[in-house]
Amino acid sequence: MTCSARTTQGIATTAPMNRSEPAELARRAEVATRPLVDLVSARAAASVRLARRDALAVARCPAGYLAETEGWPGWSPPLAARSLARAALWAATSASRPDFASDDPGSIVAMHIRALMSQGPASMSSVEKWIRDPFLETSGRQLTDLERRAWRQETAARASLWLAHLFRATGWPPDPAVRFADIGIWSHPRGSVSLAATVDAHRVDRDGEVDELILVTDDAPDLAAAFEVVTATIVGSHAPRAVRVMNRRTARTTEILVDEPLLDTGARLLEASAELRGLRVQGVRFDEVAAASGSHCRFCPAVEICGAGSAWYAHSEARAGPLELVSQSRQAE
Repeated sequence: MTCSARTTQGIATTAPMNRSEPAELARRAEVATRPLVDLVSARAAASVRLARRDALAVARCPAGYLAETEGWPGWSPPLAARSLARAALWAATSASRPDFASDDPGSIVAMHIRALMSQGPASMSSVEKWIRDPFLETSGRQLTDLERRAWRQETAARASLWLAHLFRATGWPPDPAVRFADIGIWSHPRGSVSLAATVDAHRVDRDGEVDELILVTDDAPDLAAAFEVVTATIVGSHAPRAVRVMNRRTARTTEILVDEPLLDTGARLLEASAELRGLRVQGVRFDEVAAASGSHCRFCPAVEICGAGSAWYAHSEARAGPLELVSQSRQAE
């Protein structure tokens, strides 16, 4: 973003500018994803959905994004936390209980898990079925009841924390203008490729139009906001006024007003992610020329064959030193 930021009462903001026409952003999305649509159709591959995760992974390191395996890796506590929290929140708000506003995040998640354990699987989503049986999709090994409870409790704890961050961003109880429902999905006119808006909540104006997007994320606030505002504008044919981002690492809420540079940044993120996803569909798995080192190298599947990533990892480990064990420190005494 080229516009300057200022901080007012702990909330970082940016100065507003004129907003791009939604039709122009939709045109850019269609043009950017057209080659990907052709590839998916020619190879009879599974449909592709681009989301914020793809765009920010490409922004961090294009080479690392190429090295990722296509397909869903299966549920785990870190991946399931947001989905469980949103499902629990949706169930609680749909129940319309008079005392709902007095519930805390932990209680909302715990009540939903208790309801899941007493229901039949037919009424559950994929993540809810996994919560009922944590290794239903990710492992063929028969686990003990203690192992299942441990994974379920870890997921519940992560979901409760995620929900607490969301409530800090929306206020609790939220005002009537706050909505927790999804905004929607944009699909290319020829199919095969779609664009998902993964906002966690949004606030509407008097006319019912989306006025502010609300995100809970560990990612850079400006990049996360840029991609989501472009997606929401394309889906809803209306540009939101602002994006409110709660960063879980810093516990800081940042409000970014929508302007032309922000929308252009989001469109560029979309174009880059569509191009790199196309290379992955073609079978390209690594390109060291596109590598960018950083903390993400710790979790990159290509770190062993990437010169930049290996060098960063070795330097990082050398600075941190080996992990000292309590037994070793006592022996030294």
